[in-house]
Amino acid sequence: MLLQFNHFKTLKGFLQSKLENHQEIYLYLAKSNISEKDLNTLGSALRKCVLMRNFSAYLGLNQIDSSGVSQAFCAFQDLKNIQKVFLDLRQNNIGIQGSHDLGVYLANMNNIQNIELNIDKNNIGDEGISQFSRSLPQIKHLQSLTLNLSNNKITSQGMAVLGSNLGSCSALQQLNLYLNNNKIGPQSFLNLGRGLASCKQLEILKLFVCDTDIGAQGAQILGSQFEKCDKIKNLIINFSSCGIQDEGISSFSASLIKCEQLSSLSLEIQQATCYLLNICN
Repeated sequence: MLLQFNHFKTLKGFLQSKLENHQEIYLYLAKSNISEKDLNTLGSALRKCVLMRNFSAYLGLNQIDSSGVSQAFCAFQDLKNIQKVFLDLRQNNIGIQGSHDLGVYLANMNNIQNIELNIDKNNIGDEGISQFSRSLPQIKHLQSLTLNLSNNKITSQGMAVLGSNLGSCSALQQLNLYLNNNKIGPQSFLNLGRGLASCKQLEILKLFVCDTDIGAQGAQILGSQFEKCDKIKNLIINFSSCGIQDEGISSFSASLIKCEQLSSLSLEIQQATCYLLNICN
């Protein structure tokens, strides 16, 4: 059977398609005033997509709450062939319960390898990210993870749990983590760094911590943990508006020299971008 690529800009168009034949689905329903009834209908339709391997849904700016998450995505538990999920849920209101439920549904997908999740501005807080991230170590084949957790009032408490759970993702090779504009200070990066150092297969890391209180101390702490990332090859970090100063830059870069496998580095500090290629032999 030929791989089917299907792009839908309306829920009606998706519902009228041959659901049982879809292997790859793209739904563009951002800012569409989608109702809870529509989300329930979407969930029922997804259950019929038994051949689906890749699923992408753009659902940002829709006022989706925890009930909407349950209605739409509990179907994931019945879809055993999915390998990749992309969900853009930015600027909704899934909250703590929605975060928990979403994590549970994803963890029940036995073959999933790649998850991209944007939950920017969703009022999840420490409890929400804690509950969601506890499901991550259960995803045994997870190789690539993108999480946009920006603007969610996450503090050091939530970061501690997130770091610990990321450290238990034994198959993780690539991590893209966006933590912009959260209430996280220097000690938060000790827990995160320890978790990343425990990801023994991690080769590619993109970390955005703009508009946080990491400071020079946080940069030093994070760098000291990166020294233990034995396989890291590609590193992209955005420190814009973090107040790390010259001291933080100096200590952080000194630690990176000890990353023997690191071959590509991009650091952004305020508005200046520095690219260092092939820094290690």
